[in-house]
Amino acid sequence: MKKPVIALALGGGGARGFGHLGILEGLEKLNIRPQIITGTSMGALMGALYTRYQNSKIVKQVFDDLIKSPEFDKLGFKNMSIVDANSGFWDQVTNSIQNRVVMNIAQSRKGIIPNVKLHHFLENVLTENVWSKDGVRFATTATDIIAGEDVYFTDGSLLDAVEASMSIPGFVPPIPRGDQLLVDGGVSQIVPISLAKFMGADFVIAVDVAQTVNPVAQLDNATQIVAQSEGITAFLYRERLLKEADFVFTIDIPGSHWSEFHRSEEFIHAGTEVFNRQAENLEKIIKTLHTPMWKQKLKQMINLKKN
Repeated sequence: MKKPVIALALGGGGARGFGHLGILEGLEKLNIRPQIITGTSMGALMGALYTRYQNSKIVKQVFDDLIKSPEFDKLGFKNMSIVDANSGFWDQVTNSIQNRVVMNIAQSRKGIIPNVKLHHFLENVLTENVWSKDGVRFATTATDIIAGEDVYFTDGSLLDAVEASMSIPGFVPPIPRGDQLLVDGGVSQIVPISLAKFMGADFVIAVDVAQTVNPVAQLDNATQIVAQSEGITAFLYRERLLKEADFVFTIDIPGSHWSEFHRSEEFIHAGTEVFNRQAENLEKIIKTLHTPMWKQKLKQMINLKKN
């Protein structure tokens, strides 16, 4: 029987994606090496860099340098107005757009941040077109808002693929690609588990860094009510997606906003704590994967967990 293919699916969530580094470091310590890495939005950038370097400490240093760069400053995240850090990702996006753009500007522009700024930022980090290295393959996903479908990237321009996956609707203009119009992959697949299975994964470890529904959201006007409603829909859809994974790390950081890149160390620490709590269970499952009849044994373990 062939050895199982292990995949790591890194979800989107802006700066909270630094939590992925805590998980990656933990996997390294347990010598758990995924053969497939998939990423959405911030998870796409994190996954692309990890595929290239395959060392969490090096990836962390790359991000530390990036946050201090002029290209990062030009993205404007440091000046982001944080209305409610406890709200969900799409709630926060809606609120930020509402606070930064008056209606007539919003109707005349496709995004707050020009594509060229995000492109220049990514040019400084994705300096090599590495889709696979030393037995590890990377893939990312964007969303075609015309057809309402996932768009998978497994080769071609890595920079263009990650840029598409990070194009948050309302903040960054959609990217034309033939008959498609691409936006952030988190719109349709906030954690790219289905992509990992498409790539041939037998066992998918998912890392979710998005926020849960905010039970104390301000609901004083129509915009806030719509945003909260859409946040609930996104949360329930995400919960359904996560059920497709074989193992899930959920890094929930109350009071955090997706634009708070200055809190990177805190987010990494949160990822480390989550990993440590679940490390023993994961290690047992991974050991099962390296035994004969692993499919049957894994199924039994999952059934016992459900019961």
